[in-house]
Amino acid sequence: MEKLKAYLIALRNLIIGSNLFSLAFIFRPKAQMGIASTLLFYQKTLGGKRKLEQKNPDDVIESLHTFQLNICTDSYFWGNDPSYAKDIIELCVFSKLLKPRTVFEIGTLDGYTALHFAMNTPDDADVYTLDLPPGVQGTLKTTVIDKAHQSAHAAIKDYKWRGSPYERKIHCLFGDSATFDYSPFYGKVDLFFIDGAHSYEYVRSDTINALKCISRGGWWFGTITGEWG
Repeated sequence: MEKLKAYLIALRNLIIGSNLFSLAFIFRPKAQMGIASTLLFYQKTLGGKRKLEQKNPDDVIESLHTFQLNICTDSYFWGNDPSYAKDIIELCVFSKLLKPRTVFEIGTLDGYTALHFAMNTPDDADVYTLDLPPGVQGTLKTTVIDKAHQSAHAAIKDYKWRGSPYERKIHCLFGDSATFDYSPFYGKVDLFFIDGAHSYEYVRSDTINALKCISRGGWWFGTITGEWG
């Protein structure tokens, strides 16, 4: 009986969680698209269909360390999707492990990620963050979610790092990541993070540029391509 009850609960969760729950967002299309994209990502990841070999960090880097992370746990941190908080924590961990002197990020938005890079890298590190100027469109194909991010970026009044003791480490750059001149950074970036547009065209272009910029022994991290064309 207990096993049958467990199966019924699992079936209920499957039906409600994968279909009916999304109806609650029928009048919030942006939120609904965000949920759909997240679920499609989880479906590919958990189903082993991402076509990329999956490895844990400790498979490729000695990560058995004890250190203090610096995290801005404000309402922005707690109020987002739990996976967002997990991503921030993981980037902070890699910043502590790798101790990069030069960090380059594509996709500034409100500067929350750049702030955490600055908070968890050595005192003499430089964090460069690149984003489109407000009102400027990219030259390559973008997704619906990217367009929503562009609107959100245009509405931002200031960056999260303003007034913080880490502001001196952050350098804000503007331009289209597909046409930006990366040559001053070739072979000099210790940690490169791609979090700009999520279309295949942009992810491919950003990845090619990141590989040109990373230093010997450097690392790059990137987002996946978008599910919404």
